[in-house]
Amino acid sequence: MDIKGGDKSAREPREYRRSPSGKPYLSRPKARPKVLPKNPNLRALAADIVDGVLRERRSLKGSVQFVQKKLDRRDDKALVKEMANGVVRHLPRIDRAVEVHAKREVGQIHPELLNILRVGVYQILFLDRVPDYAAVHECVEAAKAVNPRAGG
Repeated sequence: MDIKGGDKSAREPREYRRSPSGKPYLSRPKARPKVLPKNPNLRALAADIVDGVLRERRSLKGSVQFVQKKLDRRDDKALVKEMANGVVRHLPRIDRAVEVHAKREVGQIHPELLNILRVGVYQILFLDRVPDYAAVHECVEAAKAVNPRAGG
């Protein structure tokens, strides 16, 4: 028993991997990129924020601010914030739209690709400043970065 009264053996097991030399090591989650490219894909950034909020239980506000610090233009900062906040706010409606038009259920789509798709759907349904074809194109480019076969 530990100080808090819980059983130490009841904790979730840690995931250990083996190095090429055979020594075990603790796997770590993917690190966020330190430096963004000169022209980052804003939909991919918004999808990464949504992914962190939904799967890793990160703070939405903190994740948005973390990404905004790395962007130069005020318009880009505002768009990333609007897309990430909007996807989280309208998630049930967006997922319903994806289920209606996709060949698979939402649970069967790769999580990173699903979040890119959610950002694109949000942009098409709720944002007027960017034309639909541009939103689709940028989301396809973001999906290709995650999975080269996804852009077909």
